[in-house]
Amino acid sequence: MVDGAADATPAILAGYGDRIDLIVQANRGLCAALNRGVAASRYPFLCFLAMTIYWCPLEKQMEWLMKHPETEAVFGYARQFISEDVDEKNRSRLICPPEAQPGIAKTPMMIRRAAFERVGAFDETLQCGDFVHWFARAREVGLRRHMLRAMVTRLHTGNLGLVRHQQQQLENVTVLKRILDRRRAHAP
Repeated sequence: MVDGAADATPAILAGYGDRIDLIVQANRGLCAALNRGVAASRYPFLCFLAMTIYWCPLEKQMEWLMKHPETEAVFGYARQFISEDVDEKNRSRLICPPEAQPGIAKTPMMIRRAAFERVGAFDETLQCGDFVHWFARAREVGLRRHMLRAMVTRLHTGNLGLVRHQQQQLENVTVLKRILDRRRAHAP
């Protein structure tokens, strides 16, 4: 899935021919790209990989889901690191824990398609707070999940949380308001 690439990415990927399914769309944002990729996918398991993520082998997550059919989504630990291309100003304000941390995010998640569809698509009006919103809905519908005590991703600190820090804070407040409004609407 390529969303609004202004570089040679689509041409490079097209060189792989029929070995990959290439989907190119005008820039509509991350959530629109993810939702379109999910809709085009024909597989029973979904994972979400962003350009700032390095994914470790998926075998442990797949193994867990195969052995535990009651589990709908499996997360794993994530290790953060500061990339060499982060400028000194941003580098000095970042703190990366030395050990891997439990990763509740879309990138260290492997989920059964049926469970994702039960929760629903990512909110395309959000650019940074989308997973907080999605995960709150997942909890509301009782997503059965498991946290592997194994590292499954390495998170590059040049991600949206750093690049769009203020926007992420504002969207998280908006998302929290939506969550509270839903809870109030369903309260006895």
